[in-house]
Amino acid sequence: MFRVLATGLLLAVAAAASHAQTPEDYIALAERNHQLCQAGDMNGCANLGIQHVEGRSVTQDGARAVELFRQACEGGSPDGCHNLAVSY
Repeated sequence: MFRVLATGLLLAVAAAASHAQTPEDYIALAERNHQLCQAGDMNGCANLGIQHVEGRSVTQDGARAVELFRQACEGGSPDGCHNLAVSY
């Protein structure tokens, strides 16, 4: 299930991740997405969820990804709702 999810969602963060080349870049991206999510930016939550699906610079954790997608969806992010839907 998460292999399909990760493949399908990869395009959703392609713009943000296109500049991430090194592990340090992915760590910085995860920190940024976490800060954005904490500040109420639901796209940051959705993007952080994708990083949890992929396991890039954060622990690969499908349950945490679903929590983040749900938070993003409930906060009005269409990407969060889409990601939540395809998680099931």
